[in-house]
Parts: sequence; C-alpha cells; structure tokens
Amino acid sequence: MPIPATKDISQQKDFPWLSLLLGVGLFLICYLFGVALRDILSTFAPTSITGNLLDIRSGRNFYRLLQGLSTITTFGLTAFFWSFYSNPNPLQRSIETKKFVSTLFLTLLILVLIQPLIQGLIFQPDGLPISSEWQESLTLKDKQLNSRILQLLNDQDLWGIAGNLIVFCLLPAVFEELLFRKYLTGTLMRVMHPQLAVWLGAIVFSAMHFSITGFLARMILGAILGYFMLWTGNTKISIVGHFLHNLINMTVGILVLRDVLPRSILHPNHYNISAVVFSLVCSIVLLYIFARLWKNHFLDQKHE
Repeated sequence: MPIPATKDISQQKDFPWLSLLLGVGLFLICYLFGVALRDILSTFAPTSITGNLLDIRSGRNFYRLLQGLSTITTFGLTAFFWSFYSNPNPLQRSIETKKFVSTLFLTLLILVLIQPLIQGLIFQPDGLPISSEWQESLTLKDKQLNSRILQLLNDQDLWGIAGNLIVFCLLPAVFEELLFRKYLTGTLMRVMHPQLAVWLGAIVFSAMHFSITGFLARMILGAILGYFMLWTGNTKISIVGHFLHNLINMTVGILVLRDVLPRSILHPNHYNISAVVFSLVCSIVLLYIFARLWKNHFLDQKHE
C-alpha cells in the first residue's frame, strides 16, 4: 500500500533511541503512579450490601471515575511528559477540515466491517492441551472486565450514557492514540521503515492492555489505526477511528442488554469463518481505497 515519502531522518535534532527509552521510563512511572492513586481512592469507595461495588449507582459512578483516572494517568500523563522531548512525527502533516470530514464515512465503514475479523481473532484457550484451571485463568480478567462494562451500560440515563462515552470511548481514543501512535510509532519511524514501525507500535499497543486472549485482535486494530496515521500524516483520523471502534462495541453491548441482539454475539465463537473472511476481504479493499485517496490528495497538493 502506498506511503508518503519520509524526510531525511539524519536531519532530526533529537535522539530517537533515547526518546524511546525515555518513553518506556515515563510509562512505568505513570503506570505505578496510577496504581497508587487508584489504591488510595479505592479506600473511599461507597459500600454495597452485596459487596459488589457496581450493584449501586454511586458505586458505578465511582468505578467510572477510577477507570477514567487510570487512563489519564497511565496513557495521558506519559504522552504529555513525552511530548516535551519528542519532536513531531517525521510524516506529520496538517489536514484540511473538508478532507477530514469527507474521510469520516470511509473510516466508519472500515471499522464496522472489520469487527467480525477482530472478534474472530480473540483467542480461546479451549482447544489447548492445558488444564481447565489454566484455561479459566487466561480468560478470567477479560470476563470480569466485560461483565463490569455490561453492568455500567445498564445505566441508560443521561449521566450514565455520558459517563460511559467519556470513560470507555473518548479518553482511551485520545490518550492512547497520542501515546502509541503520535509519540511511540512516530519515534519508531525515525529508526526503521514506517510500515515496520506501524506494526511494532501495534504490538506494544496490544501488549500494554495486558490481555492474552485479545492480543491478536488489539494488534490488528492498532495496525489499522497506525496506517490511518501513516497515510494521513496526522493522528486526527486515528483518534476518531479509535473512538468509533469503542463506540461500536459500546453500542453492541447496549443492544445486547436490550435484547435487540442475541447475547451470543458477545462470544467470539459466534463469528464463523465466512464472516471473518468476508470482513478481511472488505477491509483490505477499503483500506486500499483509503490509502489511494490520501496519496492522490497529497499529490494534488504538491502540484498546486
């Protein structure tokens, strides 16, 4: 797929490997700070008769607060402090508002059609020659997280919907894209081929979610978002794409809770091989169209 031409890396004034080490150090510090802050705030959590924080409305709001602060401290603060040292992406370009808006429909279409492929890549340890205890341990964290999110999605009033949109859609989209695409992938592009940087950034992005079962799925999502940045030379489309992906999944969860969609759709085995192959083919075609559109756009700008 076509990629924009890069600038001469030797002309950059910073030291990319040092910048990467700085980014790793900042992430660890911010992550530990976030864990400590979460533990301190957890002592003020409201109590529930059942012992489950999410069984009461104040508990669900408190959980949203903790999740939001975790995203801000771990990803947002790392990106913020890293920005003081890291130079702009060597492929950084400005995007015209008209071109940005015209691309949104194609971005949404790609992220809708890629869902069966992403869900089909969620790893299931059922067929592995390991004990049932090990199988359960591999999926326990994701099952608990999905169960908590479904409980939070039950709040269908204005504040509940707004809180879910901010915590599970907006904050991860903005701060994770700034960290993993703008600064991590952007820095990697200084020391290796841009396409390799996109995939390495996607691997790190997935690994930092600490989920074995969802590793491949998040890696593919991270690669797509990385290509959005690579082809457009800007993180605006990748941020919007990340937000749309989260919004799609949140909407599916709400429709399941309202019995509009079957609950089995949340289980990865619900997606058959035909749906996955169809999703793969459509996504490749649309991604190619997306890349060509942006390549032609920049060529037209160059000739003006």
